[in-house]
Amino acid sequence: MFLSREEVYNELKKSGYEYGPCFQNLIKINIEGTSGLVQWCNQWIPFLDSLFIFFGLVTNVEGLYLPTGLLSFKIDPSILKNIILASSTSNIKKQSNTTHSVPVIYDKYTRKCSSVGVEISNLNVNMVSHKEKSNTPILEEYRFVPYFTECVLKGDSSLQLEKYCYASNDVINRIGITLRKNVNKFKLPCHNQLELNMEQYMNETNENRQILNVLFSLITNSHFKKDKVKEVFETYSRFAGKDMLNNVLVSEDSLIFLTQVIQENTFRKLNVLEISGNFPCVIISMTDILKKYFQLSFNKSSIITSKSSDIDKDILAERNIQVLPQGSLTDIAKGKMQDMAISSFMCGPLSELQDLIQTLTSVVKSNGFILLFYKERANPAELFLSTMCGEELQVHSEAVLKGVLQERNLIILSKISDPFGGSLYLLRSPSNASHQTIIHVTEPDYVWVDKVKKEVFEKKSDSVWLVSQDD
Repeated sequence: MFLSREEVYNELKKSGYEYGPCFQNLIKINIEGTSGLVQWCNQWIPFLDSLFIFFGLVTNVEGLYLPTGLLSFKIDPSILKNIILASSTSNIKKQSNTTHSVPVIYDKYTRKCSSVGVEISNLNVNMVSHKEKSNTPILEEYRFVPYFTECVLKGDSSLQLEKYCYASNDVINRIGITLRKNVNKFKLPCHNQLELNMEQYMNETNENRQILNVLFSLITNSHFKKDKVKEVFETYSRFAGKDMLNNVLVSEDSLIFLTQVIQENTFRKLNVLEISGNFPCVIISMTDILKKYFQLSFNKSSIITSKSSDIDKDILAERNIQVLPQGSLTDIAKGKMQDMAISSFMCGPLSELQDLIQTLTSVVKSNGFILLFYKERANPAELFLSTMCGEELQVHSEAVLKGVLQERNLIILSKISDPFGGSLYLLRSPSNASHQTIIHVTEPDYVWVDKVKKEVFEKKSDSVWLVSQDD
């Protein structure tokens, strides 16, 4: 039983995916989605697009499935050209001077799609949500992003940071005037002149203004409160990760890029664990990004956080994110089933950083990923606080982190840095290339049998491939 061209594209149209006549090249597909015909019209893009639809499209009671990724894509244009030119070939039905019907098959066991001169392997398909029709055009942009790059602030988040820097500088300036000190070197970068009502801004409730709040608490009516210096420094050290300047990289742009890198190197649904401290919850943003841009979901997502955490449990429940107690780390490490672990380190003793990296490596698989938000230098406002308090914030450099990573056999795959001393690292253990042996089993005298025995007995190879190919 086959679905016709009209049935296929009507089903896609119902789900909000409307294809024009030029791209309606899937002629028919069997109900199992394993064989069909695709139209060749001397245009590669519509032809290949039809192949993607063919082995990604499933129309059943469960919904609509479309491809979201593939591991191997091979094209030999000369094969297709030669077959098309040979009009006597039985597999290609000539329809006109420029149009031909080309057979296509899909093997669901090997996840391989084959047509004339085209082979696509290891396809991932996922159910897609209904796409609402909109009269507003959407402009999409594809950019090549270096694995080691700087974060570019833009949009509303950039404006919020500008306001925050302006307000922090205002408070730093007030303290400087009160203490009769030059504080210009401690001011945060402000690129625009803002008109900001400080009284109104300070009255706004916002939990990610740690440095501004502690500095503001040190001055009242032009009086500097020396007796509160140690207290506010300890408070800030504990909650530095909550400050707006220290979680700039918990943004859609940064997380999309690293999510793409991870998806391109896994091709499966992932188990993800976040070990949360005094830092914004990242796994919620990752879950939303995966659904919004990749039409995917995590296989299993969990977060370990303290009972006093301010993370909204209802939001976690809506996204099927399991909340685990601190004591569950031992059992998780025994299972070692996590594909990705997420955490952060802002400041503290070196031993705490070493313990965190050890914990993260203990819970991920040998080929798993670690997403680490790391502060490698203090920003000007933090340096000002340290100067006022006479204590140094325990921030460790990139060189220190690299030393800790080397001890744990971790390499840096990617790094995104922000202007305020923070970085987002993507880490992984180096993969060990396995030794492969290929033995051809076409010799009529079966001499290959002895080769197989030798390889199996001596165990020189991780994998032995037996290849049979007739001439």
